[in-house]
Amino acid sequence: MENQKRLTWTNESGEWGLKDYDIRQAPKELTGALCKLRDYEMSGLDPGQLRMVDMEYSMQARELMHYRELAKKGLLVELPCRPGDTLYRIDADPDIFCGYPVPHTVDRIEIRNDGRVLFVESGGETICDMESLQNGTLYLDYYRIFHTYSEAQRALEQLMESRTGQQD
Repeated sequence: MENQKRLTWTNESGEWGLKDYDIRQAPKELTGALCKLRDYEMSGLDPGQLRMVDMEYSMQARELMHYRELAKKGLLVELPCRPGDTLYRIDADPDIFCGYPVPHTVDRIEIRNDGRVLFVESGGETICDMESLQNGTLYLDYYRIFHTYSEAQRALEQLMESRTGQQD
């Protein structure tokens, strides 16, 4: 809102008033309305813009309530990755040990009838389930999956250190 169209003024120290009028002479009953006028003018929005902001806010509030209801019903799932992401496997079983993190690209995500969420490669082989990916636990009792190569590398180094410590 342009300064010349404003009906209120505010100075650097935070004092404010009504243009061309001594606000101290205004009836006390108008103080609340004048404060609202000042706040409205400080927003810098014109009435049309204010209506648009209100409509957008209302729409987003309804959308948020929709998602909250889905979450309450257990119908909203937050996934730790998406198709196209690369996950990294390290072997925990000493009999099938691989000395580097092995990349696997997620082709699709399946939700089974029992509620298990599986991350699957393009060949149809399951990379892991959501529980093992989120909790960092073993999948199929012999490997762990990580989001990044560096996480997998650190875990692999720790695993190798613990194995050499056990052999001594």
